[in-house]
Amino acid sequence: MTESNRIRVLCVDDSADLVKMIAALVARQPDLEDVGTLGSADNVVDEVERSRAAIVVMDLTMPGLPPLDAIRQLAARCTWCRVIAYSGYDDAKTVAGALQAGARTLVSKHGDPSDILHAIRGIAAAPAV
Repeated sequence: MTESNRIRVLCVDDSADLVKMIAALVARQPDLEDVGTLGSADNVVDEVERSRAAIVVMDLTMPGLPPLDAIRQLAARCTWCRVIAYSGYDDAKTVAGALQAGARTLVSKHGDPSDILHAIRGIAAAPAV
């Protein structure tokens, strides 16, 4: 797979250890490319525009710009980019809020790390909405 065909992934989480783990997991995949990490959603739109990330994996509870607001901004300004909400909260209300904001799916932090890889590939392969 050429570098230009790889799925570009940006990880956003205020847990430095978790965001590094996700980035390292992504970087080890031949079909994925880690394009960076952010510790808050404050500059996510600018970073997606700069990096041309195709997928953003975003925590839903962080200080700064509320992540659901950032997801709405991404949906409006970066139409090529798809968001995967990644949260320790996976109740129906949280899932519905993330989907209403524009996330394509929510992956629970309580699941296996391979769940995030499966979601990235599935969302990247899905038709645009």
